[in-house]
Amino acid sequence: MKHAMLITALLTALAIGAPDVLSASAPPHVTADSQLDAGRYIVLTAGCNHCHTQGWQSSDGAVPQSGWLKGGIAPPNIPAPNLRVIVHALPRSSFDLGAVYAFIHALP
Repeated sequence: MKHAMLITALLTALAIGAPDVLSASAPPHVTADSQLDAGRYIVLTAGCNHCHTQGWQSSDGAVPQSGWLKGGIAPPNIPAPNLRVIVHALPRSSFDLGAVYAFIHALP
């Protein structure tokens, strides 16, 4: 019922000329205290650790940040590379998500 009401409200807003919430006029962004905090948030919400951090899923995410993104196993048993090595090899200009780039570079 909640989802139906939300969908109805969104469609109504679009029909009466509300701002186009689906337009690509502004790139997506994360508001955070720092670029590193934004990168950490993106890494967590995008699920990067699920595949690229050894033991993430089996520990329910209880891996210290110092162990994040060092490589792991993605289902159904496919090696997921060490993102730290990959990102460190890339120039900043080749990376669209600058906050993620900065966060990975800052990991110990």
